[in-house]
Amino acid sequence: MSFDLGKLFIEWRRIVPNGVPNPGNAYHLVLLKEICMAKGIDRNVIDNVILTLEKKDIDPDTPIKYKYKDAAGNETDRETTYKNAINKKDKEHPAYKAAKALQDTGGEDDEVEKKPPMEIPENPYEKTDDDTKNNDDSGKGAETKEEPKSKQELQKVDKERVNSALNMTKTEARAQAKSKEKKNVGAGTAESRAGEAMVHRGLQMIKENKSLEDIEKFFTDLVNQKDHVLNTKKGKEWVGSALASLNAINDEIGWDEVDDIAWDTDEGRESIGVDTKLETSSDMFVRTKDGRNIGVSLKKDSKVFLNNGGWMEQSTLLLDDLKEVMPDDIHEELSEAMSYENFQVDRANRFKEAFANYTPEQILELANSLTKEEIAKESLDGSKVSYLQFLKNPKKHLEKIQRGGLGLDRGDGPVMKGFHRLLKLRDEEGDKKVRESDNVLTQKTFDA
Repeated sequence: MSFDLGKLFIEWRRIVPNGVPNPGNAYHLVLLKEICMAKGIDRNVIDNVILTLEKKDIDPDTPIKYKYKDAAGNETDRETTYKNAINKKDKEHPAYKAAKALQDTGGEDDEVEKKPPMEIPENPYEKTDDDTKNNDDSGKGAETKEEPKSKQELQKVDKERVNSALNMTKTEARAQAKSKEKKNVGAGTAESRAGEAMVHRGLQMIKENKSLEDIEKFFTDLVNQKDHVLNTKKGKEWVGSALASLNAINDEIGWDEVDDIAWDTDEGRESIGVDTKLETSSDMFVRTKDGRNIGVSLKKDSKVFLNNGGWMEQSTLLLDDLKEVMPDDIHEELSEAMSYENFQVDRANRFKEAFANYTPEQILELANSLTKEEIAKESLDGSKVSYLQFLKNPKKHLEKIQRGGLGLDRGDGPVMKGFHRLLKLRDEEGDKKVRESDNVLTQKTFDA
Protein backbone atom coordinates (compact mmCIF):
# COMPACT_ATOMS: atom_id res chain seq x y z
CA MET A 1 0.00 0.00 0.00
CA SER A 2 1.05 3.62 -0.36
CA PHE A 3 1.38 5.95 2.59
CA ASP A 4 3.20 9.10 3.55
CA LEU A 5 6.49 8.04 5.12
CA GLY A 6 7.15 11.65 6.10
CA LYS A 7 4.06 11.64 8.31
CA LEU A 8 5.11 8.34 9.89
CA PHE A 9 8.38 9.88 11.02
CA ILE A 10 6.63 13.09 12.14
CA GLU A 11 4.33 11.06 14.36
CA TRP A 12 7.16 8.87 15.66
CA ARG A 13 9.24 11.94 16.54
CA ARG A 14 6.33 13.56 18.33
CA ILE A 15 5.18 10.55 20.28
CA VAL A 16 8.52 9.39 21.73
CA PRO A 17 9.31 10.99 25.10
CA ASN A 18 12.40 13.00 24.06
CA GLY A 19 11.41 13.63 20.45
CA VAL A 20 14.32 11.58 19.06
CA PRO A 21 13.29 8.08 17.89
CA ASN A 22 15.78 5.42 18.98
CA PRO A 23 15.51 2.08 17.14
CA GLY A 24 17.41 0.48 20.03
CA ASN A 25 14.74 1.47 22.57
CA ALA A 26 12.05 -1.18 23.00
CA TYR A 27 9.44 1.39 24.07
CA HIS A 28 10.14 3.51 20.99
CA LEU A 29 9.62 0.41 18.81
CA VAL A 30 6.28 -0.25 20.51
CA LEU A 31 5.19 3.28 19.63
CA LEU A 32 6.40 2.82 16.04
CA LYS A 33 4.40 -0.40 15.77
CA GLU A 34 1.26 1.32 17.07
CA ILE A 35 1.62 4.10 14.49
CA CYS A 36 2.18 1.64 11.63
CA MET A 37 -0.82 -0.46 12.66
CA ALA A 38 -3.02 2.63 12.88
CA LYS A 39 -1.99 3.49 9.31
CA GLY A 40 -3.13 0.07 8.13
CA ILE A 41 0.32 -1.16 7.07
CA ASP A 42 0.42 -4.90 6.51
CA ARG A 43 0.96 -6.75 9.81
CA ASN A 44 3.68 -9.01 8.36
CA VAL A 45 5.61 -6.01 7.06
CA ILE A 46 5.43 -4.34 10.48
CA ASP A 47 6.51 -7.49 12.34
CA ASN A 48 9.46 -8.07 9.99
CA VAL A 49 10.65 -4.48 10.34
CA ILE A 50 10.27 -4.45 14.14
CA LEU A 51 12.01 -7.83 14.39
CA THR A 52 14.92 -6.47 12.37
CA LEU A 53 15.18 -3.36 14.53
CA GLU A 54 14.98 -5.42 17.73
CA LYS A 55 18.15 -7.27 16.71
CA LYS A 56 20.13 -4.23 17.77
CA ASP A 57 22.44 -4.43 20.73
CA ILE A 58 21.29 -3.88 24.29
CA ASP A 59 18.63 -1.23 24.92
CA PRO A 60 20.59 1.93 25.91
CA ASP A 61 18.09 2.56 28.73
CA THR A 62 18.66 -0.84 30.34
CA PRO A 63 19.43 -0.28 34.07
CA ILE A 64 22.96 -1.18 35.15
CA LYS A 65 23.51 -1.84 38.86
CA TYR A 66 27.02 -1.80 40.31
CA LYS A 67 29.00 -1.50 43.55
CA TYR A 68 30.85 1.78 44.05
CA LYS A 69 33.63 2.41 46.58
CA ASP A 70 34.40 5.94 47.64
CA ALA A 71 37.83 7.24 48.72
CA ALA A 72 37.23 6.05 52.27
CA GLY A 73 36.49 2.53 51.10
CA ASN A 74 32.76 2.69 51.79
CA GLU A 75 30.76 0.58 49.34
CA THR A 76 27.34 1.67 48.07
CA ASP A 77 24.85 0.32 45.53
CA ARG A 78 24.41 2.55 42.49
CA GLU A 79 22.52 2.44 39.23
CA THR A 80 22.92 4.01 35.78
CA THR A 81 21.90 3.18 32.22
CA TYR A 82 23.71 0.89 29.83
CA LYS A 83 24.36 3.83 27.48
CA ASN A 84 26.01 5.95 30.18
CA ALA A 85 28.00 3.04 31.55
CA ILE A 86 29.42 1.79 28.26
CA ASN A 87 30.41 5.35 27.25
CA LYS A 88 32.57 5.92 30.33
CA LYS A 89 36.17 6.78 29.50
CA ASP A 90 37.43 4.96 32.61
CA LYS A 91 37.45 1.30 31.53
CA GLU A 92 38.10 0.23 35.11
CA HIS A 93 34.95 1.93 36.37
CA PRO A 94 32.61 -0.66 37.96
CA ALA A 95 29.67 0.64 35.90
CA TYR A 96 31.61 0.06 32.67
CA LYS A 97 32.60 -3.44 33.78
CA ALA A 98 28.98 -4.27 34.66
CA ALA A 99 27.86 -3.04 31.22
CA LYS A 100 30.55 -5.13 29.49
CA ALA A 101 29.50 -8.19 31.48
CA LEU A 102 25.92 -7.66 30.29
CA GLN A 103 27.15 -7.20 26.72
CA ASP A 104 29.18 -10.40 26.84
CA THR A 105 26.07 -12.41 27.76
CA GLY A 106 24.06 -10.88 24.95
CA GLY A 107 21.91 -8.88 27.31
CA GLU A 108 20.95 -11.81 29.56
CA ASP A 109 22.15 -11.31 33.11
CA ASP A 110 20.21 -12.17 36.25
CA GLU A 111 22.06 -9.46 38.16
CA VAL A 112 20.74 -6.74 35.89
CA GLU A 113 17.19 -5.56 36.47
CA LYS A 114 15.02 -6.13 33.42
CA LYS A 115 12.16 -3.93 32.34
CA PRO A 116 8.90 -5.88 32.06
CA PRO A 117 7.90 -6.62 28.49
CA MET A 118 5.42 -4.10 27.14
CA GLU A 119 2.08 -5.34 25.93
CA ILE A 120 1.55 -4.32 22.31
CA PRO A 121 -2.12 -3.54 21.68
CA GLU A 122 -3.78 -5.36 18.83
CA ASN A 123 -4.87 -3.44 15.78
CA PRO A 124 -8.64 -2.97 16.35
CA TYR A 125 -9.24 -3.04 12.60
CA GLU A 126 -7.44 -6.31 11.92
CA LYS A 127 -9.64 -9.39 12.12
CA THR A 128 -8.12 -12.62 13.36
CA ASP A 129 -9.31 -16.21 13.02
CA ASP A 130 -10.77 -16.01 16.53
CA ASP A 131 -13.05 -13.17 15.47
CA THR A 132 -14.88 -15.45 13.05
CA LYS A 133 -15.19 -18.49 15.31
CA ASN A 134 -18.48 -19.20 17.04
CA ASN A 135 -18.59 -20.07 20.71
CA ASP A 136 -18.37 -23.81 21.38
CA ASP A 137 -21.26 -25.95 22.66
CA SER A 138 -20.18 -25.54 26.28
CA GLY A 139 -20.77 -21.83 26.06
CA LYS A 140 -17.09 -21.08 26.49
CA GLY A 141 -15.58 -18.94 23.82
CA ALA A 142 -13.64 -15.80 23.14
CA GLU A 143 -14.84 -12.72 24.94
CA THR A 144 -17.04 -10.50 22.84
CA LYS A 145 -15.08 -7.44 21.76
CA GLU A 146 -16.68 -4.14 20.98
CA GLU A 147 -16.74 -3.65 17.23
CA PRO A 148 -14.74 -0.62 16.05
CA LYS A 149 -16.88 2.20 14.76
CA SER A 150 -17.02 2.74 11.02
CA LYS A 151 -15.66 5.89 9.43
CA GLN A 152 -19.23 7.12 8.91
CA GLU A 153 -20.11 6.55 12.58
CA LEU A 154 -16.96 8.33 13.75
CA GLN A 155 -17.62 11.29 11.46
CA LYS A 156 -21.21 11.48 12.66
CA VAL A 157 -20.06 11.79 16.29
CA ASP A 158 -17.41 14.33 15.29
CA LYS A 159 -19.94 16.48 13.41
CA GLU A 160 -22.36 16.31 16.33
CA ARG A 161 -19.64 17.71 18.59
CA VAL A 162 -18.86 20.43 16.05
CA ASN A 163 -22.53 21.41 15.85
CA SER A 164 -22.81 21.37 19.63
CA ALA A 165 -19.85 23.75 19.94
CA LEU A 166 -21.11 25.91 17.07
CA ASN A 167 -24.57 26.35 18.63
CA MET A 168 -23.37 26.63 22.22
CA THR A 169 -25.31 29.08 24.40
CA LYS A 170 -23.89 31.02 27.32
CA THR A 171 -26.12 29.02 29.67
CA GLU A 172 -24.82 25.70 28.29
CA ALA A 173 -21.22 26.94 28.41
CA ARG A 174 -21.52 27.78 32.11
CA ALA A 175 -23.00 24.37 32.86
CA GLN A 176 -20.30 22.62 30.85
CA ALA A 177 -17.54 24.51 32.66
CA LYS A 178 -18.90 23.29 36.02
CA SER A 179 -19.27 19.68 34.88
CA LYS A 180 -16.59 17.21 36.00
CA GLU A 181 -17.38 14.71 33.24
CA LYS A 182 -14.88 14.11 30.44
CA LYS A 183 -15.89 16.55 27.72
CA ASN A 184 -13.83 15.44 24.68
CA VAL A 185 -14.80 18.66 22.91
CA GLY A 186 -11.40 20.07 22.08
CA ALA A 187 -9.20 22.42 24.06
CA GLY A 188 -9.78 26.09 24.82
CA THR A 189 -12.82 28.04 25.95
CA ALA A 190 -16.38 27.55 24.77
CA GLU A 191 -15.99 30.76 22.75
CA SER A 192 -12.81 29.62 20.97
CA ARG A 193 -14.33 26.19 20.29
CA ALA A 194 -17.35 27.87 18.71
CA GLY A 195 -14.99 29.92 16.53
CA GLU A 196 -13.05 26.82 15.49
CA ALA A 197 -16.33 25.04 14.75
CA MET A 198 -17.23 27.91 12.40
CA VAL A 199 -14.24 27.08 10.20
CA HIS A 200 -15.11 23.37 10.30
CA ARG A 201 -18.74 24.09 9.37
CA GLY A 202 -17.65 26.63 6.76
CA LEU A 203 -15.55 24.00 4.95
CA GLN A 204 -18.52 21.63 5.03
CA MET A 205 -20.72 24.34 3.51
CA ILE A 206 -18.15 24.98 0.77
CA LYS A 207 -18.22 21.27 -0.04
CA GLU A 208 -22.02 21.69 -0.26
CA ASN A 209 -21.41 24.42 -2.91
CA LYS A 210 -22.40 27.31 -0.62
CA SER A 211 -20.86 30.70 -1.42
CA LEU A 212 -18.80 32.76 1.03
CA GLU A 213 -21.70 35.24 1.14
CA ASP A 214 -24.05 32.42 2.22
CA ILE A 215 -21.57 31.31 4.87
CA GLU A 216 -21.05 34.84 6.19
CA LYS A 217 -24.82 35.38 6.52
CA PHE A 218 -25.21 32.03 8.29
CA PHE A 219 -22.49 32.90 10.81
CA THR A 220 -23.75 36.47 11.34
CA ASP A 221 -27.28 35.26 12.04
CA LEU A 222 -25.89 32.61 14.38
CA VAL A 223 -23.83 34.91 16.61
CA ASN A 224 -26.74 37.35 16.89
CA GLN A 225 -29.01 34.72 18.39
CA LYS A 226 -30.08 35.47 21.94
CA ASP A 227 -27.82 33.81 24.54
CA HIS A 228 -25.39 32.45 21.89
CA VAL A 229 -21.92 32.10 23.39
CA LEU A 230 -20.46 34.45 20.73
CA ASN A 231 -23.16 37.11 21.11
CA THR A 232 -20.68 39.67 22.46
CA LYS A 233 -18.59 42.37 20.81
CA LYS A 234 -15.47 40.20 21.01
CA GLY A 235 -17.31 37.00 20.17
CA LYS A 236 -18.70 38.38 16.93
CA GLU A 237 -15.15 39.00 15.71
CA TRP A 238 -14.95 35.25 15.09
CA VAL A 239 -17.15 35.66 11.99
CA GLY A 240 -14.47 37.64 10.15
CA SER A 241 -11.73 35.38 11.53
CA ALA A 242 -13.51 32.24 10.31
CA LEU A 243 -13.97 33.66 6.81
CA ALA A 244 -10.31 34.74 6.68
CA SER A 245 -9.29 31.24 7.82
CA LEU A 246 -11.35 29.65 5.05
CA ASN A 247 -9.64 31.85 2.48
CA ALA A 248 -6.22 31.00 3.92
CA ILE A 249 -6.97 27.27 3.67
CA ASN A 250 -8.02 27.77 0.06
CA ASP A 251 -4.77 29.61 -0.70
CA GLU A 252 -2.59 26.95 0.93
CA ILE A 253 -4.46 23.75 0.07
CA GLY A 254 -7.37 24.52 -2.23
CA TRP A 255 -10.99 23.83 -1.27
CA ASP A 256 -11.31 21.40 -4.17
CA GLU A 257 -8.46 19.35 -2.71
CA VAL A 258 -10.24 18.77 0.64
CA ASP A 259 -11.74 15.30 0.94
CA ASP A 260 -12.61 15.03 4.65
CA ILE A 261 -12.72 17.43 7.59
CA ALA A 262 -12.23 16.43 11.23
CA TRP A 263 -12.22 18.35 14.48
CA ASP A 264 -9.51 17.67 17.06
CA THR A 265 -11.51 15.00 18.90
CA ASP A 266 -10.78 11.29 19.29
CA GLU A 267 -13.53 10.41 16.83
CA GLY A 268 -12.49 13.08 14.35
CA ARG A 269 -8.86 11.97 14.40
CA GLU A 270 -9.70 8.28 14.17
CA SER A 271 -12.05 8.87 11.21
CA ILE A 272 -9.20 10.12 9.01
CA GLY A 273 -6.36 8.03 10.49
CA VAL A 274 -4.64 10.50 12.84
CA ASP A 275 -3.28 8.92 16.03
CA THR A 276 -5.52 9.92 18.95
CA LYS A 277 -2.46 10.05 21.24
CA LEU A 278 -0.46 12.31 18.97
CA GLU A 279 0.36 15.63 20.62
CA THR A 280 -0.24 18.50 18.23
CA SER A 281 -1.28 22.14 18.29
CA SER A 282 -3.82 21.52 15.51
CA ASP A 283 -7.44 22.51 16.17
CA MET A 284 -8.78 20.57 13.19
CA PHE A 285 -7.56 18.32 10.40
CA VAL A 286 -8.29 18.11 6.71
CA ARG A 287 -7.61 15.05 4.59
CA THR A 288 -6.79 15.89 1.00
CA LYS A 289 -7.80 13.89 -2.04
CA ASP A 290 -4.20 12.79 -2.56
CA GLY A 291 -4.19 11.14 0.89
CA ARG A 292 -2.45 13.75 3.07
CA ASN A 293 -3.64 14.61 6.58
CA ILE A 294 -2.94 18.27 7.32
CA GLY A 295 -3.29 19.75 10.80
CA VAL A 296 -4.79 23.25 10.92
CA SER A 297 -4.13 25.55 13.88
CA LEU A 298 -6.70 28.36 13.99
CA LYS A 299 -6.28 31.73 15.69
CA LYS A 300 -8.78 34.50 16.32
CA ASP A 301 -6.43 36.98 14.66
CA SER A 302 -7.10 35.03 11.42
CA LYS A 303 -3.66 33.44 11.34
CA VAL A 304 -3.73 29.86 10.11
CA PHE A 305 -0.82 27.47 10.63
CA LEU A 306 -0.66 24.27 8.59
CA ASN A 307 1.29 21.22 9.73
CA ASN A 308 2.12 20.18 6.20
CA GLY A 309 5.80 19.30 6.40
CA GLY A 310 6.82 17.02 3.57
CA TRP A 311 9.42 14.27 3.47
CA MET A 312 12.26 16.63 2.59
CA GLU A 313 11.64 18.86 5.62
CA GLN A 314 10.90 16.06 8.08
CA SER A 315 13.78 13.80 7.03
CA THR A 316 16.17 16.74 7.46
CA LEU A 317 14.87 17.35 11.00
CA LEU A 318 15.13 13.65 11.86
CA LEU A 319 18.67 13.30 10.49
CA ASP A 320 19.76 16.42 12.36
CA ASP A 321 18.39 14.96 15.60
CA LEU A 322 20.17 11.64 15.02
CA LYS A 323 23.55 13.13 14.12
CA GLU A 324 24.66 13.45 17.74
CA VAL A 325 23.73 9.88 18.69
CA MET A 326 24.83 7.98 15.57
CA PRO A 327 28.29 7.12 14.15
CA ASP A 328 29.21 9.22 11.11
CA ASP A 329 29.38 6.30 8.66
CA ILE A 330 25.97 4.97 9.67
CA HIS A 331 24.48 8.48 9.59
CA GLU A 332 25.85 8.91 6.06
CA GLU A 333 24.33 5.58 4.98
CA LEU A 334 20.95 6.53 6.44
CA SER A 335 21.10 9.98 4.82
CA GLU A 336 21.69 8.36 1.44
CA ALA A 337 18.72 6.00 1.94
CA MET A 338 16.45 8.86 2.98
CA SER A 339 17.64 11.23 0.28
CA TYR A 340 14.78 13.19 -1.24
CA GLU A 341 16.79 13.74 -4.42
CA ASN A 342 17.16 9.96 -4.87
CA PHE A 343 13.44 9.58 -4.24
CA GLN A 344 12.69 12.15 -6.98
CA VAL A 345 14.82 10.24 -9.49
CA ASP A 346 13.16 6.93 -8.57
CA ARG A 347 9.70 8.49 -8.89
CA ALA A 348 10.57 10.04 -12.27
CA ASN A 349 11.72 6.63 -13.54
CA ARG A 350 8.46 5.04 -12.37
CA PHE A 351 6.44 7.66 -14.23
CA LYS A 352 8.61 6.89 -17.27
CA GLU A 353 7.89 3.17 -16.94
CA ALA A 354 4.14 3.72 -16.40
CA PHE A 355 3.79 5.89 -19.52
CA ALA A 356 6.36 4.12 -21.71
CA ASN A 357 3.83 2.81 -24.22
CA TYR A 358 1.54 5.83 -24.42
CA THR A 359 1.33 8.33 -27.30
CA PRO A 360 0.06 11.92 -26.96
CA GLU A 361 -3.01 10.90 -28.96
CA GLN A 362 -3.81 8.11 -26.50
CA ILE A 363 -3.47 10.46 -23.50
CA LEU A 364 -5.83 12.93 -25.17
CA GLU A 365 -8.29 10.16 -25.95
CA LEU A 366 -8.26 8.98 -22.30
CA ALA A 367 -8.69 12.54 -21.04
CA ASN A 368 -11.69 13.09 -23.33
CA SER A 369 -13.25 9.83 -22.14
CA LEU A 370 -13.42 10.94 -18.50
CA THR A 371 -16.93 11.41 -17.14
CA LYS A 372 -18.04 14.39 -15.08
CA GLU A 373 -18.23 12.13 -12.04
CA GLU A 374 -14.64 10.91 -12.53
CA ILE A 375 -13.36 14.45 -13.07
CA ALA A 376 -15.10 15.57 -9.88
CA LYS A 377 -13.88 12.53 -7.92
CA GLU A 378 -10.22 13.31 -8.63
CA SER A 379 -10.68 17.13 -8.68
CA LEU A 380 -9.19 17.28 -12.17
CA ASP A 381 -10.90 20.55 -12.99
CA GLY A 382 -10.68 22.49 -9.71
CA SER A 383 -11.15 26.23 -9.31
CA LYS A 384 -7.53 26.66 -8.25
CA VAL A 385 -5.79 24.34 -10.72
CA SER A 386 -7.26 22.57 -13.74
CA TYR A 387 -5.21 19.42 -14.26
CA LEU A 388 -7.17 18.67 -17.42
CA GLN A 389 -5.19 21.36 -19.23
CA PHE A 390 -2.07 19.17 -19.02
CA LEU A 391 -3.91 16.04 -20.14
CA LYS A 392 -5.56 17.75 -23.10
CA ASN A 393 -2.24 19.24 -24.27
CA PRO A 394 -0.06 16.24 -23.39
CA LYS A 395 2.76 16.28 -25.96
CA LYS A 396 5.51 18.24 -24.14
CA HIS A 397 4.57 16.78 -20.74
CA LEU A 398 4.60 13.21 -22.05
CA GLU A 399 7.99 13.82 -23.68
CA LYS A 400 9.38 14.94 -20.31
CA ILE A 401 7.88 11.89 -18.60
CA GLN A 402 9.33 9.49 -21.17
CA ARG A 403 12.85 10.87 -20.82
CA GLY A 404 12.65 10.43 -17.01
CA GLY A 405 12.50 14.11 -16.09
CA LEU A 406 9.07 14.67 -14.53
CA GLY A 407 9.26 15.76 -10.91
CA LEU A 408 12.91 16.84 -10.99
CA ASP A 409 12.08 20.53 -11.53
CA ARG A 410 10.20 23.00 -9.38
CA GLY A 411 6.69 23.48 -10.68
CA ASP A 412 6.23 19.90 -11.89
CA GLY A 413 3.78 19.10 -9.10
CA PRO A 414 0.51 19.96 -10.91
CA VAL A 415 1.58 18.00 -14.02
CA MET A 416 2.48 14.97 -11.87
CA LYS A 417 -0.89 15.15 -10.13
CA GLY A 418 -2.79 15.36 -13.40
CA PHE A 419 -1.03 12.42 -15.06
CA HIS A 420 -1.09 10.30 -11.90
CA ARG A 421 -4.81 10.87 -11.42
CA LEU A 422 -5.39 9.78 -14.99
CA LEU A 423 -3.61 6.52 -14.13
CA LYS A 424 -5.80 6.09 -11.05
CA LEU A 425 -8.90 6.31 -13.24
CA ARG A 426 -7.74 4.44 -16.34
CA ASP A 427 -4.60 2.35 -15.68
CA GLU A 428 -4.44 0.37 -12.44
CA GLU A 429 -1.02 -1.17 -13.19
CA GLY A 430 0.47 2.23 -14.04
CA ASP A 431 -0.95 3.68 -10.83
CA LYS A 432 0.70 0.89 -8.82
CA LYS A 433 4.06 1.53 -10.51
CA VAL A 434 4.04 5.21 -9.58
CA ARG A 435 2.86 4.57 -6.02
CA GLU A 436 5.62 2.01 -5.49
CA SER A 437 8.15 4.86 -5.19
CA ASP A 438 6.85 5.52 -1.65
CA ASN A 439 7.33 1.86 -0.70
CA VAL A 440 10.88 1.82 -2.12
CA LEU A 441 11.80 4.87 -0.02
CA THR A 442 10.37 3.14 3.05
CA GLN A 443 12.25 -0.10 2.40
CA LYS A 444 15.56 1.65 1.73
CA THR A 445 15.21 3.64 4.95
CA PHE A 446 14.42 0.59 7.07
CA ASP A 447 17.17 -1.44 5.40
CA ALA A 448 19.69 1.27 6.32
